[in-house]
Amino acid sequence: MEQEVIIYLNKIIKYNKYRFNKVDVKERIKPIIDQAFESYHYVPENYQENGEKANALAAKIRDVIQNSGKVKRYKINVQVYLGEKKNQKVTIVAKGWWDSYLDNYVTYTFQGTNFYCTAIVWGFYTD
Repeated sequence: MEQEVIIYLNKIIKYNKYRFNKVDVKERIKPIIDQAFESYHYVPENYQENGEKANALAAKIRDVIQNSGKVKRYKINVQVYLGEKKNQKVTIVAKGWWDSYLDNYVTYTFQGTNFYCTAIVWGFYTD
């Protein structure tokens, strides 16, 4: 197994050379989201349908990323937010403990006429 050696605070740390490729992941999720919402009409009162759409989209994104074979040693976590646009600002915040050298995340936002969809894909390295 190939390893990369890093010296940090006078300690030798050995890392595997597997990386979460942000560009590749974003290229894979963008067409999925764009296709899912190209003819979608958002109705705020249909909260159950909107929630099911977000859950199905998250499952599809997770399956595509995991089956790509490029993130074998990563646990993939996907969250999809679907909401109405009404001249408001939305801030999505996440907090966690991770290895900043190996773990990473990707976001993609689709904006329709009266709604937005933000997908966040986290990759957590597991050995």
